[in-house]
Amino acid sequence: MKGYLGTTIDAADKPALELIEEASSDLGSRFFVRIREKLGLAYFVGASNSAGLAPGAFVFYLGTDPKKVDLARHEFDDEISKLANDGLTQVELDRAKSKLLGAEAIRNQSSAALGGLCATNELLGLGYDHDKGRTHEIESVTLDDIKKVAQKYFRDGKSVEVIVGPPVKNTAPLHQP
Repeated sequence: MKGYLGTTIDAADKPALELIEEASSDLGSRFFVRIREKLGLAYFVGASNSAGLAPGAFVFYLGTDPKKVDLARHEFDDEISKLANDGLTQVELDRAKSKLLGAEAIRNQSSAALGGLCATNELLGLGYDHDKGRTHEIESVTLDDIKKVAQKYFRDGKSVEVIVGPPVKNTAPLHQP
């Protein structure tokens, strides 16, 4: 996992980060296609974005064979760097917008889900009807917006990296009292 400081629920950058997350997390993402499909270095790969009243975290994640960690990490870092410098392509952005808005529409079909969303938005100080402008908010994000946000959050090298693997076997003999 490679994590970066994210943003808040009411920040102007939030929609762009949500779209970057969506574009980085599906089976057609640049991460999945290159690292999993072409190179066979990952079981799974994607991103997770959390925003709250305080800045949350944006995390890229990858699961690989312990023997492939170094190569997978190199390829993973390379893709994050490309995203940080260049943003998304128009195809990636269009797909992310469609997927994000479609998933939200499906999720909010039931009265219970919509009521929960309205209550949560009200409790967070956004107003119960905050999501009425959601389609416009997402559709208005441009490639330039994505590039600026990607550079702002991912290009400065300020990240936290965590690698979890199997325990290292201790080959030293145990001391017997």
